[in-house]
Amino acid sequence: MKIKYTTLAMALLGTAAFSMSSVATAGGFPADTMAPTMAKEQLKEQKPAVAVHTAALPKQRSLVAKMAEEAGVNEDEFAKSLAESLRAMYAAPKASASPAASFGAPMGFGAGYGQAFVGVSGSTRDPSTHRVDGAGAMGFGLGDPVEYVGMTINMTIDSLNPTDGGMGADGSVGASISRVLPYNMGVAAGVSRISSWGQAVKNKASAYVAFSKVMQLMPDNPSNPYTLTVSAGAGNGSFRSLTDQNQEKSAVGYFASAGLNVLPNVGILMDYTGSIITTGVSFVPFANMPLTITAGLTDINHQRSNRITAVGSIGYAFSY
Repeated sequence: MKIKYTTLAMALLGTAAFSMSSVATAGGFPADTMAPTMAKEQLKEQKPAVAVHTAALPKQRSLVAKMAEEAGVNEDEFAKSLAESLRAMYAAPKASASPAASFGAPMGFGAGYGQAFVGVSGSTRDPSTHRVDGAGAMGFGLGDPVEYVGMTINMTIDSLNPTDGGMGADGSVGASISRVLPYNMGVAAGVSRISSWGQAVKNKASAYVAFSKVMQLMPDNPSNPYTLTVSAGAGNGSFRSLTDQNQEKSAVGYFASAGLNVLPNVGILMDYTGSIITTGVSFVPFANMPLTITAGLTDINHQRSNRITAVGSIGYAFSY
């Protein structure tokens, strides 16, 4: 099992989870400006205005009465129809996507009940095996990260190469919990490889905690607010430095990532995990489809070898 493919699988998990959780902040994956989860936080502030009966608001009722009269319909029926339209307008955002904000480093956002994702990733020749291979991932959410706590259950397939022991021969299951915080922040804690099979059993579980913050650098420009997402955290296992991993030393490592949406559907990103620096570009090709494509270069600081490896992933998030 190659640690690199573990990182690729984590990239898929992070991309998908962020996609679902960033539905409102900047406009892409949704609007990577918040997230289905963060968007929900905003909706809580808007719902009261939708739910209040017009009879309690004299000025609004007067306006409704005038509009109903002009339309030649019953005032009560008109008010009911208007309320239903507003509720539909402020309902959960339509499935869309936001560029990824991390390639392998965990983030402080996660999925909630009714959210799921799938994805595949690949890389050019592995420095140790000189073979092309890939990884797959899928997962779903439980709970509510906005009101209470959300949980993401995921499964990763470490190798998709049928000549490398068989497609799906190596893999693992992991889980994380997350909570959306005020001011567009989120925190998550998780464990990868809770259960493994194939060659993946050689790698012990890795625990981590991550914190993320989403901010708009140009909030007065709604069409392109330049959403920046930064994350940082710590963990053991695969998050340790390569030196500690090679020496099988029990230690804690650190990771960080940053993603900037230069356009609503295009972002640039960079992350640091286990001594490895990865940089890349993420793209959402369809405005109303939660599909995210990410490509980049890993080990640009030559920690694993003197060869820079190209990596890429495709992730799709959906609601059920």
